[in-house]
Amino acid sequence: MGTITPAAALSAFWIFGVLIGWSACCWLTPMWLAIAMTVGAALNVLGLVVFLIRRRSWGTPILGAVQVANILFALAASVAVSPAWLLLDGAPALVILILVLVFQRSRTGEATF
Repeated sequence: MGTITPAAALSAFWIFGVLIGWSACCWLTPMWLAIAMTVGAALNVLGLVVFLIRRRSWGTPILGAVQVANILFALAASVAVSPAWLLLDGAPALVILILVLVFQRSRTGEATF
C-alpha cells in the first residue's frame, strides 16, 4: 500500500498535467511537451495497473522502469522547460523507485539496509 498510493498520486499528476498541457498547447506549452506528457501519463497508468495485477512476477520491475523513465524525463524537462520538473516529477519518482526497490528486496528475503 505504501508503494501504490504515491504511484497512483503521480499517475493522477501526469493525467492532470496532460489536460493542462493540451489545453495550453502551442501558445504556452510546446507541442513536443504535450505529446511527451501524454506518453508519460499512459506509461505511468499502465505501469501502475501492471504492478497491481502482476506484482509478484514482472509488475515490480516494470513500475521501477517507469519511475526511472520519469526521472530521466524530469531531468530533460528541467533543462528544456523549467527546473520545477525536478521537484514535481523527479522527486516523487525517486521516492517511488526507492519504495519499489525496498519492496523487491523484502520480497526476496534480503536485508533492506
